[in-house]
Amino acid sequence: MNFTATKPEPASVLEAVYAELSRAKALITRAIDQTPDGYIRLGFAEGEASDALGALRVAPSLPSTAISRAQTMAAAVADMTADDLTAALDQIATTAARACATLIGLAETSSDASDVLACLDAARYVGRLREQFE
Repeated sequence: MNFTATKPEPASVLEAVYAELSRAKALITRAIDQTPDGYIRLGFAEGEASDALGALRVAPSLPSTAISRAQTMAAAVADMTADDLTAALDQIATTAARACATLIGLAETSSDASDVLACLDAARYVGRLREQFE
């Protein structure tokens, strides 16, 4: 019996990765705002997350509604307790590793050169983000 795995559409993959990275950036920004040395500890990570999001925004396959949906989901970070925020920050390396692998996989299978470039550019920043939390 042969099974053919259908790969998800680039738009849905990009939207999911964009949402994860938006949430990660929101978590980092909240941690920066709530701790006295937050910017010193997390400023570079916030920059990498922001750069990754910027790289993804140029992907033609990213749905136009993805940005506003991701911002709405990231806004939920404002209601997190300090303990929840700490636990969520501990997961950023895992989230970034997963996002990086997903972006590289999408770049390998995408037929749109602009999507490939956006994915690889974002993967570079996400890799650096992951390093900040290892």
